[in-house]
Amino acid sequence: HFFALTLKMSGANAPVSLPQVPQDDGDCDHLDVAVLPNIVLPMAEDTLPPKPVRLAELTHTPTLIFVYPGVDASGENTPTAAAQPPEAQGCAAQAAGFRDLHQEFQQLGVRVVGLSTQPSEEQHQFRTRLGLPFSLLSDSELGVTKALRLPTYDVEGQTLLKRMVWFCECGRIMKIFYPVFPPGQSADTALRWVRRNQRRQQARAQLVKFPVASPFRLAVNDSFYISDITFADKAAFVEHFKEKDINFFTEYIPFPYTEEDAENWVNTVVAMNARQGHSRRWAIRRASDGYLVGSIGLIDLQVGTPHASEIGAWLAKPFWGHGIITQVAHAVLAYGFSDEVGMYRVFAYVFPDNPGSLRACEKVGFKVEGRLRKFRERQGSLADVILLSKLKGDP
Repeated sequence: HFFALTLKMSGANAPVSLPQVPQDDGDCDHLDVAVLPNIVLPMAEDTLPPKPVRLAELTHTPTLIFVYPGVDASGENTPTAAAQPPEAQGCAAQAAGFRDLHQEFQQLGVRVVGLSTQPSEEQHQFRTRLGLPFSLLSDSELGVTKALRLPTYDVEGQTLLKRMVWFCECGRIMKIFYPVFPPGQSADTALRWVRRNQRRQQARAQLVKFPVASPFRLAVNDSFYISDITFADKAAFVEHFKEKDINFFTEYIPFPYTEEDAENWVNTVVAMNARQGHSRRWAIRRASDGYLVGSIGLIDLQVGTPHASEIGAWLAKPFWGHGIITQVAHAVLAYGFSDEVGMYRVFAYVFPDNPGSLRACEKVGFKVEGRLRKFRERQGSLADVILLSKLKGDP
């Protein structure tokens, strides 16, 4: 991506190494709207040892992750500059840019973190040296790198990540900045995009046909209905997720599940609904008292625009085996496939050892497309999933 130029200045030849603006080589195309693996990574903060965090859970709320090759404690690039490709240089300048604009990102409700393949101890030293107010994630074991097939290069036996910036929300990469050049302006570029994006979302919320100001409610049958998740549902989440089987058959629900987990998740859903102008994740409620007994969502729902969406759901264990999730899915699919909403395809990922969910999908007309090998993180390792889908107009 780079080459050296020799410029003629004031009648004399003065060799000046100027990096050319890199071109997009397509190495990040597959990351658009990619689901982040729920892999545990060490996170360098103020003190050691690093705090273990799950990547997908960390990015449920708006998060900006700047991915950088690596720097040593002095703030210089690592390994030696002579061995590095030119595009690896500028890590300290990039981190300092995010440091200087960190408060502005916070005011917009966006978390900032860094990610590299360096060990946490080196990241901690670098963080202290530059006075970085945000955390740094270490993928030194290359779990995320391999799961997402991130672009890398090898230098002196080390695997370094190519520089990129992700805006993440709901466990997905929603925007990719790649290639990043110059590194020192990376934070400013990202900040301007975040501001524009939030203005667009606010404008879209005022125009959407189903505004969040009008609470969502969808009848299922005489015993159950679907509606928005609210702050009053936190206790129900904590109660139901005491059951480890729900964690085992889903991807992003932590175990054990705490009140803080419930607080963070409900706050995220409510805030996301307000920004988007419509809800995507709903509570399955008992009609007799409105108690939350499960949840279902069209994760990529875009009201009024032709689109495809992933569907996901869980149900509290006492309600398993009664056909409830099948009836709920029928109602949600009828809503999604309506002309007003505009969904034309819905798809689901199901673990092969979850026969209940496979049967429920088949009962509502899903067809198996295939088996994706080592596609989703589960219990600390990559697992196969069955991909099923249904098109608008399918029986």
